[in-house]
Amino acid sequence: SEVAKNYKLPGFEGSVSFITSMTEHFCDGCNRLRVMADGNLKVCLFDQSEVSLRDAMRAGATDAELRFIVAAAVRRKKAGHAD
Repeated sequence: SEVAKNYKLPGFEGSVSFITSMTEHFCDGCNRLRVMADGNLKVCLFDQSEVSLRDAMRAGATDAELRFIVAAAVRRKKAGHAD
């Protein structure tokens, strides 16, 4: 689902996007997960909690174990973030 408001300026290359999650809540319909550069999984950018997929993979986690880790993180996802 698209959560950003995208804008292009005539005569300029590229675009700029804004995610207005504080004024227009979309948490309950958000279906995005983020894997950060350090290997941590975030189910919400506003939530401080992260799950280290890197550590699990380095420890030899199987695909089934990784699916379990991701599913558990998704189940803990809150319906909304704090204002």
